[in-house]
Amino acid sequence: LDPEVTSTSHVLVTSGSRVRLGGIGVVDVLEYEQMKTLPDQQREDLVALGHTLLSVACRTHVTPQNLQQCTMKLLQHYSQDLHNILLSLITKPPNIFELCAAIAPKAFDELDMMYGVADA
Repeated sequence: LDPEVTSTSHVLVTSGSRVRLGGIGVVDVLEYEQMKTLPDQQREDLVALGHTLLSVACRTHVTPQNLQQCTMKLLQHYSQDLHNILLSLITKPPNIFELCAAIAPKAFDELDMMYGVADA
């Protein structure tokens, strides 16, 4: 998930609630000689993911000028947990293990609900 690739212009929404990311890995191949360390790449990926998710949630491209407005809109329409996670991704990204621990309860609740609907 390169920051140049992880943007709203590469998010494809298909039928139902399925989301696909297009163009993953292209920049990594083109910039192979300039490879950064893995922790640096992961940090950039998480920041880019935070910006992309915030842009999708606010339905606008997030810039430094409208970041405050977008976070306020996020608070109005979504949970405090999502607000906190996205804000931490953008400002001080956690490592991938901390992120997984933060979203695990909600992810399992969502899976449980999906299986309940599928079983009905």
